Amino acid sequence: MRLSPSRQRISRISALTAALALAAGLVAGCGSDDTTNDGVEIVSAWGTAQVPADPQRVAAVSTGDRDMALQLGVKPVIAYRYGDNPNTEYQIASAKKAGFDLSSVETFDGTDGADYTAIAAAEPDVILATNSWSNDDEFDKLSKIAPVVAVEKKEQQDTMPWADRLRLVAKALGRSDKAEEFIKNADTEAAKVRAAHPQLEGKTFAYMIIHPEQITYGSSSDSDMGPIEALGMVKAPAAAKFTMSQDKVSIENLSVFDADILFVAYPFGDEGVITQKDLESNPLFQSIPAVKAGRYTVLDSDSGLASEIAYSGSASFNWVVEQVASAASGVVNGKGGQ
Repeated sequence: MRLSPSRQRISRISALTAALALAAGLVAGCGSDDTTNDGVEIVSAWGTAQVPADPQRVAAVSTGDRDMALQLGVKPVIAYRYGDNPNTEYQIASAKKAGFDLSSVETFDGTDGADYTAIAAAEPDVILATNSWSNDDEFDKLSKIAPVVAVEKKEQQDTMPWADRLRLVAKALGRSDKAEEFIKNADTEAAKVRAAHPQLEGKTFAYMIIHPEQITYGSSSDSDMGPIEALGMVKAPAAAKFTMSQDKVSIENLSVFDADILFVAYPFGDEGVITQKDLESNPLFQSIPAVKAGRYTVLDSDSGLASEIAYSGSASFNWVVEQVASAASGVVNGKGGQ
């Protein structure tokens, strides 16, 4: 959900020119031998990366990539930051729980995309872009700086589960054993939360997201709802009608959101296509059986929870599972609504 204002793109032209010149020098200085001997080859939808063995200098072009590197014990030399926004509550909480110090990571302003000058100046051995939605525009330019690790198929940008994404990053960093250990521990912790909330087992759910341009069926058939499904909940039958590329729902069709539990999120606040006040006063919303019965809950957006359900990452997974369990348990018997 990264914004790319066109007015800022002009200012990047001169920076890009300088970055590419600097990148060329860095690549020439590093030589090619160390990228082919004991390293690993990562094939992505945008090209093949020859990553050197045990890369120490890692750049991350998304917060998800940053967190995965940190989870694997590698502090990025530079990482993405959206404007002057501080880390969200979920990022701080999950990082603290995993022993991360987010404030110590050097960042670049990624409001208008990758800052090639800053990334090149950090002299990375590898660039992680598995959580980036800008590879169509950025991959080739980033590749001139260092090998770029991305997903094998473009659709995996939206659909790859967090554990598989972590495995991909771990392969590039030579830390697959550590990734498997973390995944096992995360699954164990999620299982404990699931066991503590047996009333959620087998319950269907739907996830309504109020975007600026549309009402979105967030729990579409191909979306990764790992943190919710880890609780034993399953997507409502209507999810089969939607995909990540076809997920718009009109006001007239709000009934498709019926489920045992309905999650509603306003990640853009009052800048969504409809405000919470107007939606909740709409007769069509009120007529949804889950709403009438009080089996819906509004997910907190300020903490980052709403976004993390849709884009769960390795560092936040267990935090999200706990938050969702609490929210769902509060309305499963019709006690919710707010």
